[in-house]
Amino acid sequence: MEKNKLLISILFFTISIFILNGCNNSYSKINSDKNLIAFPSSSKYYSNHSYSNKIKWGFIDKTGKVIVKPKYDRALDSSDGLAVILLNGKYGYINSNGEIAIKPKFEQAFSFKNGVAEVAINNKAAYINKAGKFIVKPKYTIVSHTHNKMIVVAKDNKYGFINLNGKMIAKPQYDYISSFSEGLAAIKLYNRYGYISINGNITIKPQFENASSFSNGFAGVEVNNKWGFIDTNGNMIIKPQYDTILPFSQGLAGVEINNKWGFINTKGNMITKLQYDNVAYFNENLTGNLSAFNENLAGVEVNNKWGFIDTNGNMVIKPQFTFISSHFSNGLALVRKDNGNDPQYEYINKVGNYIFKPNLKYAQLFSNNLALVSTDKINFEYINSKGIIVYKLKNN
Repeated sequence: MEKNKLLISILFFTISIFILNGCNNSYSKINSDKNLIAFPSSSKYYSNHSYSNKIKWGFIDKTGKVIVKPKYDRALDSSDGLAVILLNGKYGYINSNGEIAIKPKFEQAFSFKNGVAEVAINNKAAYINKAGKFIVKPKYTIVSHTHNKMIVVAKDNKYGFINLNGKMIAKPQYDYISSFSEGLAAIKLYNRYGYISINGNITIKPQFENASSFSNGFAGVEVNNKWGFIDTNGNMIIKPQYDTILPFSQGLAGVEINNKWGFINTKGNMITKLQYDNVAYFNENLTGNLSAFNENLAGVEVNNKWGFIDTNGNMVIKPQFTFISSHFSNGLALVRKDNGNDPQYEYINKVGNYIFKPNLKYAQLFSNNLALVSTDKINFEYINSKGIIVYKLKNN
């Protein structure tokens, strides 16, 4: 009898393991290091807009190998090991092997970051984990994932935030909450801005006319229509004197007075004079933090032409472009020179040399190690960072 009980127990345990493994098979195959690039079934998606409804989407890897043949109605490049797909009017996710990881059931879906993703269901915003489980249930009008692993939520025009375990840290009670950065987020209460910690404690009382996120230990604040910088204790380190500011990045911040831009260091000393017509900036890691410098270079505009300066203020790539891709990434920047009605896109390295032959009529930023380009806006191909064509789109 005891032997039979033991056999039954072992059999039950084995079946349980099999069931659990079967239920989580796709989830267990998520590989965050393997990236997928979404591609359309025909290059006409880019050359003929009326053709877009006939397009299906598939996925290739960074070598150009087809992982999933075009079969989805929409698709996004993978992020954090999962890629968004649209099938029969519902959004879901596939893993890096091209298998359905979270079945299509959402009205809208966004890319994963730090293990979570924003989705919409029944016209309400929510957040899910990689197993497809809700960590923020669909009952909010707005949800926004922040850099310090907090999720800002809004209900009845009031903002609060939740951690990634789904625990409410601050109930919706503020008029505004920014993205968290360096453990703090700007809040608005009674028409004044202050800062709150990830524990839900107000650390700098609302007193400013406006406020930006912290970066490099400093945050821009507005007092009497002028901007300065405070530290994480709320001390005014650089007095309000600027018309516009950009957050510190790589130890420097863009500042503007009377439509001229320059850069200061964390002591408030001018590194460059107020001499630029504009400064390029980008959303760093999609956190909401705007940054000018990346990879020790920043884009600046002089007399309607763009070039790049280094962190010492030296013009390392002279102004010559009508368009730049705001910042360098993986040692490359996308730029454009206009030749009448014939714009030409190119990729340059950090010393301004072209890495591929020019005359690109179409070019995208690199994503997951590949970029889509065309020399005639009819034939399109994906290239890697060495300029090698890894996959050509069909033109049918």
